[in-house]
Amino acid sequence: MAPIWLDDRNVSQRAISLLGIRLGSSDIRFLMAASLFILTLVELPYLKAWLFPPEGYVFQGSLLWEWDQSQYLGTMREASSTSSWLVHDHLTPEPHSPAFFAPFYILLGKLAGVMPIPIGLLYHAAGVGA
Repeated sequence: MAPIWLDDRNVSQRAISLLGIRLGSSDIRFLMAASLFILTLVELPYLKAWLFPPEGYVFQGSLLWEWDQSQYLGTMREASSTSSWLVHDHLTPEPHSPAFFAPFYILLGKLAGVMPIPIGLLYHAAGVGA
């Protein structure tokens, strides 16, 4: 049997083998719909917090681990506004030189610097994409 990427049959007639289980096109459609439904359910609390924050508060994009998120957003903001790939640790009072840490967030910051997308939205989209 030829590998699936070499098979010349119509894509809708193909079956994909996943861990030894053959999935037909209707199975794949179901899995895609179920994944989209679950992703939508997971995103609802974020949407509610963004649209309706408590009086006097601003939603910063994370429901958990807000200290880590503040560090990542600070890294992204600094990376987006400078040409350097070295950034400061914004959560320490000690004087220090910039360093290369959290490269994923530095990369996101560089992308935010050239794309017309708010940093918070890009941060969240990267989390959803992960």
